[in-house]
Amino acid sequence: MSKLILCGMGAMLFAPIVAGQSLESEFRKEGTRVRAAYDELTEIFQASSAVVYDDWKKDGYGVVVSSDGQVLVKASELPALETLSLRIGRKKYSEVEVLATSADWDVSLLKVDAEGLTAIEFSESEPGHGSIVLSNGATSNLKRRAQMGVIAANAREVGEGQLAVLGIQMDGSVEGEVKVGGISPQSGAKDAGMEKGDQILSIEGEAVAKNEEVAELLRGRKPGEMIKILVRREAKQEKPLEVEDPFAHLAEFEPSFEELEFEVELRERQIVFPEQFTRNDMMSGKFSERRTNFPRILQHDTSLADRTTGGPLLTLDGKCVGMNIAYVSRECSYAIPAKELQELLGQLRAEAGMVPAE
Repeated sequence: MSKLILCGMGAMLFAPIVAGQSLESEFRKEGTRVRAAYDELTEIFQASSAVVYDDWKKDGYGVVVSSDGQVLVKASELPALETLSLRIGRKKYSEVEVLATSADWDVSLLKVDAEGLTAIEFSESEPGHGSIVLSNGATSNLKRRAQMGVIAANAREVGEGQLAVLGIQMDGSVEGEVKVGGISPQSGAKDAGMEKGDQILSIEGEAVAKNEEVAELLRGRKPGEMIKILVRREAKQEKPLEVEDPFAHLAEFEPSFEELEFEVELRERQIVFPEQFTRNDMMSGKFSERRTNFPRILQHDTSLADRTTGGPLLTLDGKCVGMNIAYVSRECSYAIPAKELQELLGQLRAEAGMVPAE
């Protein structure tokens, strides 16, 4: 089927081009004639991908990996269990169990009570640079819509140089001390209760006296990790009800200090410091909260959205070559390759104590 689609698409794309003319809209990437060439593949999305709901709102997609209701989804944007439901085909499942989760890949294995579902068929080969791929686009209760894209780079790891941060600015005015000069409102440090002026004494039990030591202790850590931070803070003085000595205020004031320990969640730099977004970020709409630190990804140019990640990435012959895991920017999305996804599925099933369904 893939060869027929490719030939048909090639004929449609090149037939109407005449020197000095632009391509007619119906023959462009999202044009009606081009979409018609792969429209039948929407049946695979309908049967073998799940729609994730947060109460009544669509919140992403999942990959159906067994006939008895096992589904892989993006973990970091999964709704609370109280409001989580899945739609597979035309049936909605309100009772959903989270069996296991991988923080490294940002994937959870879910289970609904079902039978006779159509599991996705994985490809035995990995698509090369320039290959056409299809993803879940918009959806209704009755029909899915596919989006076409192209593999835009060789498979690779994503994460080096993309740091998880505390969300604080350092005050370097006092040598030999690590003091907090400011805190981002979107940071885990702010939510934990840290304040401007706190002196950081240790991180995870390791004493720090230089700003560089803080950066070194955070190196390699990932968004979502919790770390313990010990700080020294000037204690607030209570104002006395009465002043017996009218000259007491002239006495030398000696502040008192207290040591406090906080458990702080590390968060992505892009979330904590939105003012550092690039112009391309600003034009991309709302992207995935977790879009870095993946062991290996396929990059394609499909313009997804934060609520259309999680579903399968298909070739033109309907085989699954990956799972869309992050909408990164206007023309960049990431997918976990099928090989790694199948290995991860085995690990999650083992963690959940399950035997793969036939």
